[in-house]
Amino acid sequence: MSEKNALGFIHALMDQGDWQQAHTRVAQLSEKEALSEEGCQLRAYLATLQGDLLSAEQALRQASVNLNNRLLLASNLHKQQRFLEAQQQLLALVVEYPEVVAVHFNLAQSYLATNHLTAALPELLFCLAHRVNNHALLFQVASIYCQLDQHAVAKIYLEQLLTIEPHHVEALNNLGVCHLKAKHALLAIQCFATAMRIDDQHLPSLSNLAMTLYQEQRFSEALVYFEQYLRLAPREIEINYHVGVVALMLVQFDRAQQSFQTVLAQNAMHVPSMLNLAAIALKKREPSNALAWYQRVLGVEPQQAIAAYMVSALLGDRACIKAPNAYIEALFDQYAAHFDQHLLQDLAYQTPQQLRKLYDRLPKVKRRKGYLLDLGCGTGLSGAVFNDIAVEMVGVDLSNQMLIEAQAKNIYHTTVKADIVAYLKTVEQRFDIIVLADVIVYVGDLTELFALMAMRLAPDGIILLSVELAPATLKASYGLTATGRFQHQLPYIHHVAKANQLSLLREKTVPLRSQEGQAVSGQIMAFQRVA
Repeated sequence: MSEKNALGFIHALMDQGDWQQAHTRVAQLSEKEALSEEGCQLRAYLATLQGDLLSAEQALRQASVNLNNRLLLASNLHKQQRFLEAQQQLLALVVEYPEVVAVHFNLAQSYLATNHLTAALPELLFCLAHRVNNHALLFQVASIYCQLDQHAVAKIYLEQLLTIEPHHVEALNNLGVCHLKAKHALLAIQCFATAMRIDDQHLPSLSNLAMTLYQEQRFSEALVYFEQYLRLAPREIEINYHVGVVALMLVQFDRAQQSFQTVLAQNAMHVPSMLNLAAIALKKREPSNALAWYQRVLGVEPQQAIAAYMVSALLGDRACIKAPNAYIEALFDQYAAHFDQHLLQDLAYQTPQQLRKLYDRLPKVKRRKGYLLDLGCGTGLSGAVFNDIAVEMVGVDLSNQMLIEAQAKNIYHTTVKADIVAYLKTVEQRFDIIVLADVIVYVGDLTELFALMAMRLAPDGIILLSVELAPATLKASYGLTATGRFQHQLPYIHHVAKANQLSLLREKTVPLRSQEGQAVSGQIMAFQRVA
């Protein structure tokens, strides 16, 4: 049978849908004789359909050397994940056919396969210049700019794409991400929500919508979308964990426990879930359960700072004289994004305002504008209250995430990431006012701290601080409570201050915050350095 007749028979098999038999016949034909151009192209086509890429490559190499066959060969090498060989083929074609869009497009795909984004981008931009409103090109260019962290540029291409195809769900999702990067959360939420209206099962948009609402502290709304996600993908660990976190913020302890237990059922070593279960046990006044969870954490991560310190607190370790730096840093780094909302709304925290009232009631001769040091400044709640009496204000905190929140408020002239004692040992400046709002609770032994503050006070400088009061039944000068906070006896504070030439100007017993619906009593105090 001649090749022409044989190829006609093979085409008939293809018309009948018998692709496997057609592939076998053309392979047999190629073994008997050298195929014509048509035969080589047909063999390559059928071999590719059957996944026989090596046979397809062989046929293409036997075919005539023209643009189409060389593009097919490059595509074949790409499918075999021989990306460098494909690039070599395509680079040669770019030289010979510099105006052919298909050559540049295939070269771009080859670069993307090897994650050479900056090499792929100019090839795609060339294609886009010749195919201005091509949806796929616009989306791919925008995606590369997103990966290169050039979200402002990506936004331009995504908006162009959405004017042509307003129901492009992936483009809406990516545009939402661009808005997030520009800190336009409301615009991001609109994009994610629009994507969800088009496709309510698009998991990336659903996840991004839930996470953005969570970050914006719209917890009830976030929970709705996290739970919608879990109906589609119930075993997703990260989403189950965030459901637990949001439920915890909403004081839905049983729901939170269920979510964290679901995470642990899939990953028994998930430390964040264990830490949250311990925190819930404390909220429920179940210290033995909390202790068990913290000890379980230490079985996984023996150096975990929060668990190690809380075990000491729950066991009543009297040898502990201050909260370790690692504990404070870890605790407040994870707390920073929701710190203000939690303290001001959930705990009715008013300590900075209480300290300011105490300061304002001092004799006028004692008050003056000056250099202010906010120790343990956190997110800047105290700085905002004292800003008007500061010539210059320095905020010091161990938590980098808390300092980021404080810097966003543009309150402090300078912020410093440091342990407060270490900072006082090295700073040379003297301050007119030193503020410690809700800071002493993490320091038991105050001897060194008070000595250093006295050294860094300007003449007649003032210290304003708050402490939690220890019960009269406590025989020691201070004690570490099951909450991980220190409580102090007033006579001890008076003694340490006097030993460092600090004179008590004024003090008052006030509610510092609410905890489990009960007011936490404390003392606010003003001291002045004795000249």
